[in-house]
Formats: sequence, C-alpha cells, structure tokens
Amino acid sequence: MSSPKDKQYSYLFDTSQINREVSQKSVKAGAANLISQGLSLAITLLRAAILARLLTPVDYGVFAMVVVVSSFATIFKDLGLSTATIREKNITHAQVSNLFWINCLVGMVSMAVVWAAAPIMVWFYHEPQLTAIARVLAVAFLFGGLTVQHQALLRRQMQFGKLAVIMVFSSLASSLLGILIAYFQGNYWALVWMQVAQNFFLMTGIWLATGWIPGLPTIRAGTGKIIKVGLDVAGLNAFSTLTRSIDKILVGRLVGAANLGLYNKGGQVPNLVSGQFRMAFFSVALPALSSLQSEKDRFASYYHTFLSSICWVTMPLSVFCFVYAEEIIHVYFGPQWAGSVPYMRIFALHAFLMPAITTLDQIPLVLGYSRRYLAGGIVRSIGTIFCVGAGAAVYGIRGIALGVVLANIVTFFPFCRICLKGSPVRLSQYFQTALVPLLSTFSIGFIFWAGKNFYPVTSLSLQLLVMTGCMLTFITAFLLCDYFNIGSSLGATRKILNMLNR
Repeated sequence: MSSPKDKQYSYLFDTSQINREVSQKSVKAGAANLISQGLSLAITLLRAAILARLLTPVDYGVFAMVVVVSSFATIFKDLGLSTATIREKNITHAQVSNLFWINCLVGMVSMAVVWAAAPIMVWFYHEPQLTAIARVLAVAFLFGGLTVQHQALLRRQMQFGKLAVIMVFSSLASSLLGILIAYFQGNYWALVWMQVAQNFFLMTGIWLATGWIPGLPTIRAGTGKIIKVGLDVAGLNAFSTLTRSIDKILVGRLVGAANLGLYNKGGQVPNLVSGQFRMAFFSVALPALSSLQSEKDRFASYYHTFLSSICWVTMPLSVFCFVYAEEIIHVYFGPQWAGSVPYMRIFALHAFLMPAITTLDQIPLVLGYSRRYLAGGIVRSIGTIFCVGAGAAVYGIRGIALGVVLANIVTFFPFCRICLKGSPVRLSQYFQTALVPLLSTFSIGFIFWAGKNFYPVTSLSLQLLVMTGCMLTFITAFLLCDYFNIGSSLGATRKILNMLNR
C-alpha cells in the first residue's frame, strides 16, 4: 500500500512511464549523457594540460598513491545500493530512506578508516606526506555517502539532463579551484582539494535537483532483498577496484612516486576516453534494460544497440590515442611527460577492448542474477591479478601495463559464458554487433599508423591537421556503415537525413 510520501515523491519512484517510452527516453538520456560526458572530458583534458605544466610527476605520483589505496573504501561507501535502487521495479520512500542512512553510516566509517590508515600508507610507500593527503581526502567519503541515493533516484528516472548540468558545473568549479591552488602553491594540494571540492559540489547540486528528503529509518520497510542485491554488486566492485588498482600499487611500491606519476599520466587520456563515454552509455542502459527485463526480444535488441553505440564511440578514440600517443603527450602535457608515451599506447589497447567486454556484465545484473554478476567480476579480477603479476616478473613496469591488457583476452570466454547464461543475448550476435566497428577502426588506425611512420610530419600544425583527418575518417566510416546497414545499424544517419529533409 502506498504511503503519502510515496505519492509525494512518485516522480522519483514510479518507472511505468519509462517502460512505455524507453526508446524516446533512451535517445534523450543518451544525448544528454554524451553531451555532459563530452564537456566533462573537454574540461578534464584542458585541466590536465594546465596542471601538467604547473605540477611534477612526483606530485601526481603521491596523489595517486593515496587515491589507489583509498579507492577500496569507496566500494563500501556505495555498497552497491545505488545499482539496487535503479534496477528495482517497485521501490518505496521508506526503502530508499533506509538505504540512504546505510550509505551515510558507511560513508562515515569509510572516512574514519581512510583517516586511520594514513600511517600504513606512509609505511608501505615510504612517503611521509601521505598522512596529511589521506586525511584531507577522507572528507570526500562523507560527501559521497550523502549523495548515493539521490543520484540513484535521478538515474532511475533517466533524468540525465539534470545530472549533466550538475556534473559539468562541479567539474568546472573544482577544476578552477585546483588550477588556482596549483598556480599559487605549485604542489599536490591542488589535486587533493580539487577532488574534495568536486564531491562537495556534486552533493549540493544533486540534493537541490531531486528535492527528496529522506525519512527516518524503519524496520519493516522490506529493504532486505534490495540490500542483498547491493552486497553482490559491492562484492564485484571490490574485485573490480582491486583489478583497477593492483597495477598502480605495484608500480608505486616498486619504483616510487615519480615513475607512478608517469605511469598514471600515460593511462589518463585513454582511461578518460573509455571511462567517460563508457559510464555515459552504462548510465542510460541500466535503467532502460531494467525496464525491459521481462521482454526478451526488446531486451536483446536494446542490448545490441547499446553495444554498437559504445563500440563506435570508444574504439575509434582508443585507436586515435594509440596512433598519436607522442603528439597527445607533447601537446597536452608537455615534453617533461615524454616517459608516459609507451604507457599511453598500452592503455589505449586496454581502452579499445574493455568497454565492449564489460557491457556483458550488465546482462546478469539487470536480469536479477546478481551472484552471476559477482562471479563474472571475480573471474576478470583473478585473471588480471595473474597477468599483472606475471608481467611484472618478466617485463617490469611495462609488463604490468601489458598484463592489464592481456587479462581482457585471457578472461573473455569464461566471462561471456557466465554473463550470457540464461539470457536472450547470444555470443554469435555479440560478435556480429562488435565486428564491424572493430574491423573498421582497426583498419583506419593501421593506415594512419603506417602513414605516420613512413611519412613523418614534423610541423605541429600539420600534425594537428592529420590528426583531425584521422578522426573525420572514423566518423565517415561510422556514417557509411550506419547508412548502408553494415553490421548492427543504429539508424542514426537515416534519422538525421530525414529530419533535414523535412
């Protein structure tokens, strides 16, 4: 039975309209998300270019040491409860209120754990300045815990336009603060306060946008089932965080802050490209697929559209980063970061593979197979730890980065088997959808790579012109494949032409 609060906040809890209008909602949400992620990416790249000239590899290295270790506490700040809120067909004010207070409590505990763990970080890395950095960054966990459920409610309703404005504003405001601190102080505190400020601005904006005020916790709200799903998601997040962090932990421990700064900077652009757009698509796909979980044909069709979209965006950008790694490092970060070039090329390969592969784990998640979702993540994590360890033993730092890439290939088939079991999506359809963007971008990338090596260009203006030509070629390949229905067509080109001809 609905309570007065359920009726008051029905605009946040009721998803019946999304089910009826999933295509229209997805297009609008996808557009808003792509615009916001594109703007956030532009802000991040501009900020990175400026800060790279104001700070040193050591500054980035000591900051990364704390972020890598404290990222484990981030898992428990969320506990997977945001995903549980989004995927639930029916949810009440009392249930979300209980989840809110759980997230708040866990956020406070995470803050205390990071604060107390600061001396351990100093002992592990032999960097005394980590104590102060860790204790300031710990405050961000409190802001994060207060944000989880409000942000989940906006995503549940696919209100990505509002989220876009908030995220762009928080990114811009925190970037300006970080640049000012770097200019006047010139050390790692610019990165620290920028991170804390971004969490604070995000929390403030999301609270104002939802207008939802949580109630007091109640015992009989029926939250147990939702928490169970959340804990399975949190379990996967724990393994995923270990997977993402193990390489940086090893590099920081083995070769120190300066080399970790170069390693981290090498992965920054490829990881931004794959991460920003991957999250943009995933944020839209999760609520949309959740609304279609009882309709097998529509579910499979939407998934393949989702996969095709993410491949056509992330694969060309990743190939671009691989081919033009030297130019990107020189133009955006400056010659002092030249040591990052090999790592950028390796991480570009990872960014090429990872987004398309990880679309698979959304399938068991939205179909309610949360344990299968967890099992898939464990398989990928074990594979990554093994490959990274083997790479470190054989090839050192570059071997660690290569291990991250190799793990995507080693774990692919067992990961597919786990994720696709009992779903309406077939592996043959998966390959058919991904094959055209994969072959197209690989072929174009090879042509520009060969041209660059056989006919090198020294002028910066000509380099930028060739790089622009490369991106235009990728876009042309997509438009032609989409128009002539080669592979899994999105139909975007014909829709745009029809609109222009009206």
